[in-house]
Amino acid sequence: MGVTNYKMQGYLTGALNYFYGSDIADNSSPYSMDADYGSTAVASGTMTNVNVFRVGQSVVVPEIAEVVSIGGWITSNGGNTVTVAICKVTPTEDDITALVPIVIDEVTVTGLSSNNKLIRVSETEITTSSLASGDIIFVMVKEGSAGSTIYMNLTIQTTTF
Repeated sequence: MGVTNYKMQGYLTGALNYFYGSDIADNSSPYSMDADYGSTAVASGTMTNVNVFRVGQSVVVPEIAEVVSIGGWITSNGGNTVTVAICKVTPTEDDITALVPIVIDEVTVTGLSSNNKLIRVSETEITTSSLASGDIIFVMVKEGSAGSTIYMNLTIQTTTF
């Protein structure tokens, strides 16, 4: 059994809709998360293969794996709820059909009204843990009430068999 850790790190100004990382061609990539998903629910929106492939924090999974934990830290200079969705898509070669991301897991924390105060993330009960070879995983973030500056530094741990 092997273990792989995928780092997801970024910052954004919180909004009611989910936001994801800037396009890798953008000078603010890979850390700025300023792309508006257009929805407050992951299942209610879509992305193109190119959108997902070019997200600054996206990672291609090289082999069949299971997500076993999500850990790290979040800060927010507001006192609102912050929801982080770790998502996956399974693109198909030579297909431009819109993709609906699948939530691997969502983590919700409450901001501590200071980016100097860390909020621990330690999640081991994963909603949708299975990953296929070629899946692309990435992170999206939203806030219960817009306007806070949010930073996150997370590790997605997987095992392979």
